[in-house]
Amino acid sequence: MSGGELVAWLASLAVLAASWRFLPWRRIADAEAATVFAVVVAVLVAMRFATVALLPGLSLHFLGAAVAVLMFGWSFGIVALALATLVTALLGGDVWLGVPHEFLFGAVVPAAAVWELFLVSRRWWGRNPFVYFLAVAFGGGALSIIVAQGGKALAMWFGAEAGTDAIAMNYLATMPAMMFSEGFLTGGAMTILAMYRPRWVATFDDAFYLQRP
Repeated sequence: MSGGELVAWLASLAVLAASWRFLPWRRIADAEAATVFAVVVAVLVAMRFATVALLPGLSLHFLGAAVAVLMFGWSFGIVALALATLVTALLGGDVWLGVPHEFLFGAVVPAAAVWELFLVSRRWWGRNPFVYFLAVAFGGGALSIIVAQGGKALAMWFGAEAGTDAIAMNYLATMPAMMFSEGFLTGGAMTILAMYRPRWVATFDDAFYLQRP
């Protein structure tokens, strides 16, 4: 195991430990909530198998990080993404540079960016539900691709391995198309869930977004 891989494993375990400590278990205490969580993990795994591999080391797929975080909150969102990454690896799916690197760049970093966007929107952008659907859901999906593929490109550049410059450039070149696709997917999914199954969406509060202050 290389030094970089060891650091990635330690960082991944530290994030999981911190998330586990603050898990709101009541959120999946009933059978319906637990089933929804399991289904979302299965969908996240399916996303990771729907991969476009243009070059060795260039793995393009939907992340679902924004959906996981907005549905379950930060801690359960991270756990869902960790389970999806692990199951994908165990089933022989394409895991970019190994499990810890994929978890950090494809889950933790985009999830943190989306969560910070959500907190900023609650504090500064008001109670309009369109802020949630457009800025947080659609914008969060697009932002997750920016930080994930940008992070992977930087990792490829600093990895200094033969041929990685071309892969890094392709991560950046495909970013606009992936941003729109992930944003559309996230925005559409969260709009439908918030309208028809609001109890499944931890971050959409009717009292905050729909009632007059």
